[in-house]
Amino acid sequence: MDISAIRPSERTIEIKHPVSGENLGIRITLMSPDDDRLKPTTRAIQDKRIYLNARNKSFSAEEIEANNMKLFVASVTGWEWYSKDVTFEGKKPDFTPENVRKVLTTLPWFRAQLDDELSETKSFFA
Repeated sequence: MDISAIRPSERTIEIKHPVSGENLGIRITLMSPDDDRLKPTTRAIQDKRIYLNARNKSFSAEEIEANNMKLFVASVTGWEWYSKDVTFEGKKPDFTPENVRKVLTTLPWFRAQLDDELSETKSFFA
């Protein structure tokens, strides 16, 4: 077995109601936290940490939250709001980084589901 061929792939998850656990009719496509496409975002955060450390400073709680949000938004590669009855603020939002950020900021339970799925590293390998 050539282990160099073992690579993570994107996966699609269903967003569930936070109480009932029922599928809401929203599919989210996520890339693995180890995906090369996340490296620029990860490196920018690391560069800022190095810069702050060199000046005996650190990230504030607000900056840590903002950095986590950047990683969440960058990890989402697509979404499909396929249920006719499910909307956000009265409409089905287009897939844009701004809309992803708005949904994840407004709905912590939604963001928590992404966090749980992103932490399941083995699920990104077929």
